This record gives sequence, structure tokens and C-alpha cells, in this order.
Amino acid sequence: MSGTVGENWKKSFNENIFKEIPNEYTSKNLRLNLYKLEKIHWILLAEKNFFASLQKDKHSLHSSILNQIKGDPTIIGILEEKFESNKAIISTNLGIEYYVDICSFVDSKKMLPGDQVLLNLKSFSILD
Repeated sequence: MSGTVGENWKKSFNENIFKEIPNEYTSKNLRLNLYKLEKIHWILLAEKNFFASLQKDKHSLHSSILNQIKGDPTIIGILEEKFESNKAIISTNLGIEYYVDICSFVDSKKMLPGDQVLLNLKSFSILD
């Protein structure tokens, strides 16, 4: 290595760098840059609002999906026997007994034999 750090710095420092930087910025260039930055700002603001609205709609989406799963519980049954694996035996008002599932959102610990339960019309799974 020849020379000191200071000499190497002086060799790498080129006065042509200052020639590349314009001395005067025209108002037209400044307005164009400002317009570009404002455009980027509005795009980022729209993106932020979009994702914020997605977060707000997320909860309503989950509740609507849950309501679709629940459907119209038009059948009322009586809980005859409850098993630990989220299964149960219910009887309908016609006296027919069914071996059905208990939905995951139902608190099955509070259910006792003899309680009335709401059943899904299609699958006869216990909804409430």
C-alpha cells in the first residue's frame, strides 16, 4: 500500500462530483418532483385505507360465515345423551333418535340430558 489514508482519500475524491450536481433547481423541476411525491403519497394513503377497511371487515366476515354455517335452526330436538367426543344422541318431536355432531362453537359442558337444542336443518348438528 502506497501512501497514507489521507492521500488515498484525496485520490478517490474527484472534483467532477460537484459538476454533476446542478447549481440551480428550476421551479419546473421542483413542481414536477412535488407532483411525483404527492402522487406517491396519495397511493400510499389509499393503500393504508384499503388495509384498514379489510381489518374492519374481517370481524363481520367471520360472523357472517358463522351465521351461514348455523343456517336456519328450524328443528328443535331434545338431548338424550352426550359423549365426550363432541357427539350426542338427540330425539326430534317425531320420536326418531339421531347420532349427531356438536358444533365446535357450542359450549357442550353446559348441556345436560333432557335440554332442548337447536338443530341444523340439513345435517342435524347441534347449534345451540
